[in-house]
Formats: sequence, structure tokens, C-alpha cells
Amino acid sequence: MSERMPAKDGPAATFSKQAGLVEGMHALGLYRFAGFSPPEDKRQQYVDLRDELNVAGVLHGIDPIWVPGDKLLKRMLDDFRSISLEEKWTDVIHNVVATVGKNLALDSIFSTVSYTVVGPFLGLTQGSPSPVAADTMASHAGWVEAGGSNAPTYTAPRKTITFSAAAAGSKASTGTYTYAITGSGTVGGGFLLYGSGAVSTIDNTSGTLLSCGAFTQGNKTVGNGDAITATYTLGM
Repeated sequence: MSERMPAKDGPAATFSKQAGLVEGMHALGLYRFAGFSPPEDKRQQYVDLRDELNVAGVLHGIDPIWVPGDKLLKRMLDDFRSISLEEKWTDVIHNVVATVGKNLALDSIFSTVSYTVVGPFLGLTQGSPSPVAADTMASHAGWVEAGGSNAPTYTAPRKTITFSAAAAGSKASTGTYTYAITGSGTVGGGFLLYGSGAVSTIDNTSGTLLSCGAFTQGNKTVGNGDAITATYTLGM
């Protein structure tokens, strides 16, 4: 009895090709917010000084506009500055970029005529915003702007955002923008608008909605004397 195992070697080759090369570009917006409060035992003093200095034109919100020559006003400004705000919370929003905002951005990039940027303006929303891509400034059933007729109120207007030069595929706002809260309520997120007709006036529905989003960690309750800071970065 014998067994045989013949060995054979033969060449084989296959050929395939990729149907297409696809490179995606998605608009990704990121808001960063932080909440601050004065010490509770100094809150009323802080609010009183803030309001008097705003009326006198020394402050805009909580940001000094100029140092007054008047000794009394200067002393009040020094007292106001001496009350340090304490950070209470931070949050991040990965926003929904609205379709109308994308369309305006694309039309601006590939326009054959010069385009002048109007805004952008950054506003706050009331609690529990639920934005969708189909939202516009004139129609957004899932969220309500805060700051004017809807609590909480803050020192108007919406913040006018400026941006640094784009780098590594993203464009970040310059500096930090501060909302001086003047009335209690619940804040749930923020939104950004720009384009023809856009204005910084709170509750105005003109302009083009770029993006809107809700706080990752949920709603924030704020009161008179609190402050919220914000920055925004858009990447592609």
C-alpha cells in the first residue's frame, strides 16, 4: 500500500479598482461657554455698582469702556473691579449647522462678486433648545432666544463676533465674549447668525442662521449679577 501527494505550483492574479475617490467636508461648529457669579455676600453690591456704572456710561455690561476722571465714578469702578467673579460651570456645544447657513457660506465662497460679512452675532437661547438643520431665524420651533422678551435678560445687544485667520481647517473667534446677566432665568444654549439683514438686536429675526446648539451638560440657571462667557470655532 502506498500514498502519493503530488505538489503543484501555479500563478494566479486578480485585479480590482476603486469605484471613486470621495473626500468629505463637513461644517463642525463648537461653542465653549462658562458661567460666573459674584460671592453671594457681595452680589447686591456688585449689581448696584454695575447698574450705576452702566448708566454713567463707564461700563458696557461688565466691561469697562473708559476710566473716568470723576473721582467718585473712579472709586466706584475700583470697588466694582475688586469684586472677583467665581467660575461656577463650563460647557461645550457641538452645534447643528443650519442648511440656510451652509448655503450662504457656499454662495459666498464661490460667488463671482465681492461679499461683505454682516455680523456674525452670537445670542443665547432659553432652556432645552432642540435645533434642527431646517431652522431659520424666522422659523425655529425647537428653541427660543433669551435676553429680551424672554428670560433671562442680559445687557444688550447680541455679541458681535470677530474671527482670527483660519488655520488647520478651522476658524476661531478672537477673544472671549461676556453676557452680563440682569434677570434670572434658564439658559440652554446659543446660536450664531450672519448675512444680509442680520443685526445685533435681541429678538430680531432678520439675517441667516448659521448654527444653534444645546449645552452638553443641560440647562443652566442664572441670576442678576451672573455672567456668561462664550467663544466659537467653526471647522471644515
